[in-house]
Amino acid sequence: MKRLSAIVIALCTMVQTVWAYDFSVVVSSGQTLYFNINSNTASNEVYIIYPNSNAQYIDELYSGYTAPTGDLVIPSSVTYNGTTYSVTSIGSRAFQNCDSLTSVTIPNSVTSIGGGAFSGCNSLTSITIPEGVTSIGDWAFRGCTSLTSIVIPDSVTSIGWNAFRGCSSLTFVTIGNSVESIGDNAFYGCRSLTSVDIGNSVTIIGERAFYACSDLDTISIDATTPPSLGSYAFSSAPICYIPCGTKVDYANSSWSNYVDTFEEHLINATSGRYGPNIKWKYKDSKLSLSGTGNISKLDCTPWELVIDSIKEIEINHDNNVKEIE
Repeated sequence: MKRLSAIVIALCTMVQTVWAYDFSVVVSSGQTLYFNINSNTASNEVYIIYPNSNAQYIDELYSGYTAPTGDLVIPSSVTYNGTTYSVTSIGSRAFQNCDSLTSVTIPNSVTSIGGGAFSGCNSLTSITIPEGVTSIGDWAFRGCTSLTSIVIPDSVTSIGWNAFRGCSSLTFVTIGNSVESIGDNAFYGCRSLTSVDIGNSVTIIGERAFYACSDLDTISIDATTPPSLGSYAFSSAPICYIPCGTKVDYANSSWSNYVDTFEEHLINATSGRYGPNIKWKYKDSKLSLSGTGNISKLDCTPWELVIDSIKEIEINHDNNVKEIE
């Protein structure tokens, strides 16, 4: 029993050491932020944390400290004891339940937003996520009930589970071209969400990712291969805009369980698929086609945006692509 108690005490000490802040800085927008020096990197980097290392409950994270309020501008760098540090991360629960925070501007130096970082910031109406952020953690913006729109830049590769769950005022979401996975329940219960734009790299949309989004009526997705869907990924979506030549694939996939109508549209690309079995590529004024299929029977051509620049068409007859009629 004594040994077990010693282990528990040691673990508690470790947790407190991890979360105790190294220094604080009053930033240009007037708020005091708390930082830990990242000892895992050779360069001078810091991440933002909540100040109360003894917090046992959510409402104690800023107990004894002044929580940030109003319009917050996070600096790209801070100076402490004569050393300048780059701000590269917003730590887990760093601003959780800061319910008087109204807007946040994140600098380009930040590469990750930790789990629960802004969870419960119910007065937050806008946040700027810059190019450079690569991951959005689990529960990161859960319950930000005043947030109306969000643009997830091309640099982000993953959206954590429950990341925007319960953002009940969110009406529009743009998901960038590098996002490969959208976590379980990521936008669950965003009941005001009417449209979602999803980039071309998504391969997985998790369980209930857009479930209980009762106003969702339009999805636009640029992925030429239908992403796999977790169970109950959507409640429903009357219209889904998909890349030219992919209607057959989407209609024959699990997407048809949620979408009433597929409409093909043009995307800004220089290569991809056209129909189930044809590949295309545009480079140096040349359009190259290979695969199997009849191009004339498909509804639209995905190279329409570069058609005025095409000077040569290469067709691989060995792969049975038929002539363009």
